[in-house]
Amino acid sequence: MIILQIRRQPTFKATQRTLACLIIATSVSLSAYAAEPLAVPTANFIDKETVAFPGNFRTWPVVSTAVVPKGGINPLDLQPAPTPEFMIVYVEPTALSVFLKTRQWPDGSQIVKEFSQAKVDGNGKYSQIQYSGVGMMVKNAKHFSGDAGNWAYFSFGRHSGPYAINAKKLPTARCASCHIEKVADKDYVFSDLHLGLQPPLK
Repeated sequence: MIILQIRRQPTFKATQRTLACLIIATSVSLSAYAAEPLAVPTANFIDKETVAFPGNFRTWPVVSTAVVPKGGINPLDLQPAPTPEFMIVYVEPTALSVFLKTRQWPDGSQIVKEFSQAKVDGNGKYSQIQYSGVGMMVKNAKHFSGDAGNWAYFSFGRHSGPYAINAKKLPTARCASCHIEKVADKDYVFSDLHLGLQPPLK
């Protein structure tokens, strides 16, 4: 005697229920993934108040360029600029992405300002001559919990280079005091002066 086994096929409703469960599970997984904050790489610390030079910063997004006129005060050393100088501002890309979405600077943020001397031709056109200094601000709650906004400020040199490989945190009077006085309500960053930090056009 031959016994035939008949396997029941899933009904249409059962298939619908299975698909619905899969969709819900996938949605929950994606929502949880999207809710996870981006891991923001912070500076390379040598000790609690010393950071290493961020050698790849010129690959970061540029958020603004400005000109310090000859004789104007350079914010890196608070001295008159010997020539006109460009100031180019770079932001570590992950921190920038978080800021543009949330308008908040995440822990680990790094902002770099690099200066370069410039000359002006007879038509008023500016061109760079040589680099002339690098400064950086770093937000890190672990290392700078006692500083305003958990930000600290560094200078890797006010010269053409090579720049210092490490830098110690600058005294409050050198940089932090200006940020505290003028932009405490913007997490101590002059965001309004940097076009690349403005909300996207709608």
